[in-house]
Amino acid sequence: ALNRPGDAIKAAERGLALDPTHVGCMNRRAVGLAALGLLRAAREQLKDALRLAPGDPMTHCNLGWVAAVRVG
Repeated sequence: ALNRPGDAIKAAERGLALDPTHVGCMNRRAVGLAALGLLRAAREQLKDALRLAPGDPMTHCNLGWVAAVRVG
Protein backbone atom coordinates (compact mmCIF):
# COMPACT_ATOMS: atom_id res chain seq x y z
CA ALA A 1 0.00 0.00 0.00
CA LEU A 2 2.81 2.41 0.76
CA ASN A 3 4.39 2.14 -2.67
CA ARG A 4 1.06 2.64 -4.52
CA PRO A 5 -1.27 4.45 -2.12
CA GLY A 6 -3.65 5.60 -4.84
CA ASP A 7 -4.30 2.00 -5.88
CA ALA A 8 -4.84 1.00 -2.24
CA ILE A 9 -7.35 3.79 -1.76
CA LYS A 10 -9.26 2.85 -4.92
CA ALA A 11 -9.41 -0.82 -3.93
CA ALA A 12 -10.56 0.06 -0.41
CA GLU A 13 -13.22 2.39 -1.77
CA ARG A 14 -14.53 -0.38 -4.04
CA GLY A 15 -14.86 -2.58 -0.97
CA LEU A 16 -16.49 0.19 1.05
CA ALA A 17 -19.02 0.70 -1.75
CA LEU A 18 -20.13 -2.89 -1.15
CA ASP A 19 -19.91 -2.69 2.66
CA PRO A 20 -19.44 0.79 4.14
CA THR A 21 -18.76 -0.72 7.57
CA HIS A 22 -15.88 -3.02 6.53
CA VAL A 23 -13.17 -2.15 9.05
CA GLY A 24 -10.42 -3.78 6.96
CA CYS A 25 -11.24 -1.57 3.98
CA MET A 26 -11.40 1.46 6.24
CA ASN A 27 -7.91 0.65 7.52
CA ARG A 28 -6.52 0.12 4.02
CA ARG A 29 -8.00 3.42 2.85
CA ALA A 30 -6.59 5.24 5.89
CA VAL A 31 -3.09 3.88 5.31
CA GLY A 32 -3.25 4.99 1.69
CA LEU A 33 -4.44 8.45 2.69
CA ALA A 34 -1.66 8.78 5.25
CA ALA A 35 0.93 7.70 2.70
CA LEU A 36 -0.25 10.57 0.50
CA GLY A 37 0.10 12.99 3.42
CA LEU A 38 -3.65 13.28 3.98
CA LEU A 39 -3.29 12.71 7.70
CA ARG A 40 -6.49 14.40 8.88
CA ALA A 41 -8.59 12.29 6.49
CA ALA A 42 -6.69 9.16 7.55
CA ARG A 43 -7.30 9.90 11.24
CA GLU A 44 -11.01 10.49 10.62
CA GLN A 45 -11.30 7.20 8.71
CA LEU A 46 -9.62 5.35 11.56
CA LYS A 47 -11.83 7.00 14.17
CA ASP A 48 -14.85 5.81 12.19
CA ALA A 49 -13.38 2.30 12.17
CA LEU A 50 -12.85 2.43 15.94
CA ARG A 51 -16.47 3.44 16.48
CA LEU A 52 -17.50 0.29 14.61
CA ALA A 53 -14.92 -2.04 16.15
CA PRO A 54 -13.41 -0.47 19.29
CA GLY A 55 -11.14 -3.43 19.98
CA ASP A 56 -9.73 -3.92 16.49
CA PRO A 57 -5.94 -4.17 16.92
CA MET A 58 -5.09 -3.17 13.33
CA THR A 59 -7.06 0.04 13.66
CA HIS A 60 -5.24 0.91 16.88
CA CYS A 61 -1.91 0.12 15.23
CA ASN A 62 -2.71 2.27 12.20
CA LEU A 63 -3.89 5.15 14.35
CA GLY A 64 -0.55 5.04 16.16
CA TRP A 65 1.29 4.94 12.84
CA VAL A 66 -0.62 7.97 11.57
CA ALA A 67 0.23 9.84 14.76
CA ALA A 68 3.89 8.93 14.34
CA VAL A 69 3.89 10.09 10.71
CA ARG A 70 2.53 13.45 11.83
CA VAL A 71 5.28 13.84 14.43
CA GLY A 72 8.10 12.55 12.23
